[in-house]
Amino acid sequence: AAAGRAMAPERGLTQVCRLTGHEERVWCAAWRPNVDPPQLTTCGTDRVIRVWGSLASEDAWVLLSEVDAREKHSRTLRSVGWDMSGSVLAVASFDATTTLWKEEKSEQVSSGLSFECVGVVAGHENEVKSAMFSPSGDFLATCSRDKSVHIFDTPDNFEYECVSVLQSHSQDVKCVDPSQDVLFSCSYDDTVKIWAPDGDDWSCKETLAGHESTVWGLAFDPLGARFATCSDDRTLRIWAPAASAAAVAAEKKEQMKQEPAAQGGAASRLKAAGKAVMAANRLQALGGFPVAAAAFVSPLYRF
Repeated sequence: AAAGRAMAPERGLTQVCRLTGHEERVWCAAWRPNVDPPQLTTCGTDRVIRVWGSLASEDAWVLLSEVDAREKHSRTLRSVGWDMSGSVLAVASFDATTTLWKEEKSEQVSSGLSFECVGVVAGHENEVKSAMFSPSGDFLATCSRDKSVHIFDTPDNFEYECVSVLQSHSQDVKCVDPSQDVLFSCSYDDTVKIWAPDGDDWSCKETLAGHESTVWGLAFDPLGARFATCSDDRTLRIWAPAASAAAVAAEKKEQMKQEPAAQGGAASRLKAAGKAVMAANRLQALGGFPVAAAAFVSPLYRF
């Protein structure tokens, strides 16, 4: 580097700790919302729910709770998902049920955390792959190997009732993941379906196709403006509503026009902006991923 010029900081990720304790395959990990210091919840084939917490140092993590769920579940625990308040945990299992857990607030609990099972959600005919709450907390969505997505209301007494059964996928539905009260599901049938309330029921508003094999999962950015999908076809795809993606690209293009040419690269950046608009249109056209996940998403996707 030239003399007097500061070196750019290195970018990348560094492992800060390694958590051990599960005796068999770990299937899922989920952060608990609204707690400080942070807590991480895990589950797996050993049918034990573990909650980990960080201490003052970010690389010092300890086991806060070890919940033996073998009395509640007869098969693998496939996923864990908290409601947005961090007070209710949904645990999905291959035994076709989902259990609901709350932390016990008791003076008898001297150290660590203690949890109790407060409800059981049933209805699927086969393995439950994922269970997630909507951000509003009004709904719990579950998906299953039986090719269906179930939506439950969430009363305070934990006697959840199914308000809709969504049966448009032709293969396993792999995952649910919340962002708003619009639901995305992805599946073995290589598609992503978008669901929304329709009167007293829910209906499929759009089917996205494009991946060439199972869509295993999807994740939204913090604003819910775009989402990424991952597939067995070895690709990742990033998606956004065509209108909003094109608008962002157009805004960037206008900003580049106003930059002085002396700052360099104006022409090439204009060309790149043009490609960005094309990419936005391409996202709309491809619009699909094999079903492996479902997610409540941003108001940008409301119908």
